[in-house]
Amino acid sequence: MGSIKYILCGILTIIILLSIYPHASENNFILSESVINQAKETAAKESNQDSSEQRPEGLEQLDIEDNLKEIIEESIKELASDDSGISTKAFSRLKYIGKYAFDDLIKALESENPDIRKNCVSLLGYRGTKAVAYLSKIVRTDPIGFVRSAAASELGQIFDPDAVPALIDSLEDEDLQVKMRAIRALGYLRDNRAF
Repeated sequence: MGSIKYILCGILTIIILLSIYPHASENNFILSESVINQAKETAAKESNQDSSEQRPEGLEQLDIEDNLKEIIEESIKELASDDSGISTKAFSRLKYIGKYAFDDLIKALESENPDIRKNCVSLLGYRGTKAVAYLSKIVRTDPIGFVRSAAASELGQIFDPDAVPALIDSLEDEDLQVKMRAIRALGYLRDNRAF
């Protein structure tokens, strides 16, 4: 994750520099030694930063194994908060925790709260092919359209052919948003079964 951040920072720096120096080209674009050294120092500081400093708020005690389950359960509950700041932070924590929250996210798909189910669907999308069967079930059976719609979107982003049958079934959904997301997802997958 850290190396992607540095690559993106480098690209952004180049874009900014090119906007400052619009006449720069490969042949005449030269950075001063001080700018290069400053960039190297910044990169070195960032790469030496303790990973706990990069954690989302609320994960300070994550290194204590007993706290992990408690943090996951509390974060899942907070996904239903009417306060978008609280639900956004909960989502960030669960995304950061990643695979360790997988089983709890699957259980939360049974929640009575559709906001929790929708957010869990979105989080499961980050787990890739491991989540396809669960998302396929949700896109077919969840009683709430926006939850099925989110599942269709995530299935399209995973690029797994096992998602195609559920997405084809979703073309018959009574909710227009679900149909549109299924069409888009099938377009991403480019599977012959969809034609």
